[in-house]
Amino acid sequence: MGEIIGSISDVVYRGIRDLWEQDACTDFEIETAGKTFRCHKVVLAAVSDYFRAMFNSGMKETELNKAKFEDISTDTFETLFSLIYSQNHIEDDHLKQKSEEEMTELLNVAGRLQISFLKDICINHFESTMSTNNCVERWKAGQLFLCDDVREFAWEYILEHFDEIANDDILMTLEFEDILKIISDEKLKVSNEETVWRTIKKWVNTELDKRLEHFVSLLRECRLVAIDKNYLTDKIVFDHLVRKNDEASDMVRDAVRYNCHPSLHGNVELKFRACQKKKISTVVLQKNIDNIKETPETKFMPRVKDLPKIQVKCIQSVYSPWSTWPILTTVEDNIACCTHGNSVYVTGGRKGSLKEFKTSKMKWVSRSDMVAPLTGHTMVATDGYLYVIGGRSGYDPNANVYVWSVEDRGEWRIDGDIMAPVIGASSVALDDKIYIFGGELGRQPADCVQLYDTKTNSGTIFCNLPAPCQWSRALCRGTDAYIVSSCGDVVTVDIEECTSKHIASIPDFDRKNFGVVLKQGKMHIFGGKDLSDTKQLLATSLPLKEPMNSDSEDETPVFAKSLKEINMTEKTAVSDVYIIDVNSGEVKNGAALPVPVEVLGCVNVIHSVALD
Repeated sequence: MGEIIGSISDVVYRGIRDLWEQDACTDFEIETAGKTFRCHKVVLAAVSDYFRAMFNSGMKETELNKAKFEDISTDTFETLFSLIYSQNHIEDDHLKQKSEEEMTELLNVAGRLQISFLKDICINHFESTMSTNNCVERWKAGQLFLCDDVREFAWEYILEHFDEIANDDILMTLEFEDILKIISDEKLKVSNEETVWRTIKKWVNTELDKRLEHFVSLLRECRLVAIDKNYLTDKIVFDHLVRKNDEASDMVRDAVRYNCHPSLHGNVELKFRACQKKKISTVVLQKNIDNIKETPETKFMPRVKDLPKIQVKCIQSVYSPWSTWPILTTVEDNIACCTHGNSVYVTGGRKGSLKEFKTSKMKWVSRSDMVAPLTGHTMVATDGYLYVIGGRSGYDPNANVYVWSVEDRGEWRIDGDIMAPVIGASSVALDDKIYIFGGELGRQPADCVQLYDTKTNSGTIFCNLPAPCQWSRALCRGTDAYIVSSCGDVVTVDIEECTSKHIASIPDFDRKNFGVVLKQGKMHIFGGKDLSDTKQLLATSLPLKEPMNSDSEDETPVFAKSLKEINMTEKTAVSDVYIIDVNSGEVKNGAALPVPVEVLGCVNVIHSVALD
C-alpha cells in the first residue's frame, strides 16, 4: 500500500513539474527586476506560509494574480522554482556552486517568504560548509535574518577556531558590540591570551579616531593575568594605547603585579576562560557541626584525639552548588587562614599546627608547627612568607609577629611586635605591609588600625576605625580594605589615603564566624554563629568572680549555671545571607542558605577546573 501511495505522489509531482515546464494551468505571476515567472497558486501556498496567507487575505495581489519582488534577484527565484518544481532539493549538490552572497539571499528569502524546506536546505548547507573564511559573515547573517540555527552554528565555530580567525581582516569590520561579545565569552578558545590582546589592538588601530573610546571596555575582557609576564612587560606595558589611558595602565599594572606576587592571588577578582582550565573559587572552612554533636552512643566514649572537625567547601558564589573538598583533620575550631599562590594555609589547634592545602594535588599537607599555639590570631601572606599576628597564648595576649618562609619551609620565628596585642582582629596584606583591624584589647574592643611593616619589623598605629570593632572579617580589593564587624558595621579603609569610612550597618546583627565574599561591588555575608543569646545568658548567669568567703584563699567564681549548660544553650550556626552594595551602602536580605553554616575561615584560591 505504501508503495502505491509513493507512486501516486511521484505521479502528482511529475505532473505538476510538467505543467510548470509547459506553462500550463499557471495562474500566478512573480515579477522581479529582470524576469517574470509564471507559477501555480496551489504550489506556492503548499510550500510558503507567506503566499498562503496572501491568497486567503483578499490582497490586491490575489485579485491581480501577480506579485512584485524587485528587491529579490532573478537568480534567487530561479533557484527557488528549480527546487520547488524539479526535486533538486533532494540532490542539492548544485547549491555548493552558489556563492556566499547567493546562499545568504536564499536564507533571507526562506525567512521572508516563510518557506521552511528552503530554510532547512540553507541551514544544512551552512553547517556542512562552515569554515574560518565564512563563519563571521554567517554569524552576522544569522543575526540579521533571525535564523537562530545558523547564528548558533557560526557562533560556536568562531569560539572554537578563534586562533585562525584572529588573523582574518573580517574581524576588523565588526561593530564594537560584536567584537566585545566575542572576546568576552568564557568559552572562547585561544592557545594563549596574547591573541586576544593583538585582536583588540588591531581592531582599535584600524579606525583609531572612532574606536579609541572603546579600548578600555575591550581591554577589561582580555584575561591579562593569563598573559606571560615577559610578554606583558615587553609588549603591553609600553604600548601607546595603554600609556595614554590611566585605567588601562592600572589594569596592566595589576596584571603584572599578579604575575609577580603570589600573595595577591586571593585579593583580586579574576576571570579565566574554559580553555585556560583555571578558576578562582572561594574556599569555606566550615565547622563540622554534625560530627561533634553529642549522642547517647558517644556520650561516654573516650575523646578521639584526631577527630576531624573542619569541612572544606568550594563555591563560586553563595548560591551556587557547594563542592566538597578533602576534610581538614587534627586542627581545632579556632583557626586562621590565608592563601599564597595556589595554596590555602591554616594555623590553629592545641599544637599550633600549620596545614597547607595544595590545590594541584587536592590534599592537605602538614608543615611546621608554630613556636607557641595561639587562639584568636589572624594570618596573612606576603610574597614568600606567612605572618601570624595577635591572639593569645593560653591566657596571655600575644604581641609577637611570627613569620614562616613558604620557600624554605623551615621553623617559625619571631619577626617583630605589634603595638597593641589584640585578640580576634582581622587583617590584610598589601605589598610588604600588614594592616590589622580592631580586635579585643584589655577586654575592650579596639578602634585602631595597626600597621606592621615587614621590612622594618616594626608596628605602628595607621588610623582609627569609625567605631570599636571586637571581632571582624576583612578582605582587600586593590588599595581598599573592607571590614565587617560582629555588630554588623561595614567599614572601608583606604590604604593609600590613610582614611576609614563607615559604609553600612546590618540591622540586628550580632554574630561571629560568618563568611564574606565580595564580587563586582556586592558583598555577601553568610552564615555565622549567633552571639545574642549567649551574651544574654552570660549577663544573667555569670556574676563577677567572688571568693566563697572573705577568709578563703579559694577564688573560684560562683556561677548560677555551669559553663557546660551555657554551651549547650548556645546557638551553633545560622543560615542568613546579607547583600551589601559597597558603593551605595544599600543592605538587602538574600535568600537563606539551605542549612546553617558556621564559617571558621573564608579565602579565595586559584585552582584547576579538572580537579572539581
